[in-house]
Amino acid sequence: MAGAGISVSANLPDFRSKGGLYDQLRQTTNITSPETIFTRDFLKSNPELFFEVMQKLRVDHVMPTLTHFFLRLLQDKGLLRRLYTQNIDSLERKAGIREELLIECHGTTATSKCHECQQAYSKDHYFDWDRTNGVPRCERCSGLTRPDIVLFGEALPDKFQEKSREELRKAPARAWRLSSEH
Repeated sequence: MAGAGISVSANLPDFRSKGGLYDQLRQTTNITSPETIFTRDFLKSNPELFFEVMQKLRVDHVMPTLTHFFLRLLQDKGLLRRLYTQNIDSLERKAGIREELLIECHGTTATSKCHECQQAYSKDHYFDWDRTNGVPRCERCSGLTRPDIVLFGEALPDKFQEKSREELRKAPARAWRLSSEH
């Protein structure tokens, strides 16, 4: 299980620590509980601010860390059975972790989707949206689009549900957890 700790050395803030994303949002917005930004209700009622906050999560310029590449080495040597990550930054993908081994528990900013009809889009549909046209909209149903991340109150991805049950049934006694959370 990989967490925010493996991306912090890439100069990406985690969400909850001092100086992290929530702390930054408390300082730059009038929202006292930044967690509320990552809810379906907030997206619908404040799509412009949601879009602004999501722009802070854009990581096109960020390179994977040595830890990401170590995980890739484990994969290449046949030692990585599965990588569950809590990160939404997609640095595991950038490091070359194969999709069939990667479980992005909280989703990813590498893709986007319609909030209403779930139409899939590239990240560019969302992150490169021309702001003069308002917030990103679905070409099919005109619903709001957003990064393909799990918002508070939403279910974790089906792939996580399926693979975690499967892995628990056949899990060895050891597991590695790479996270700054204790």
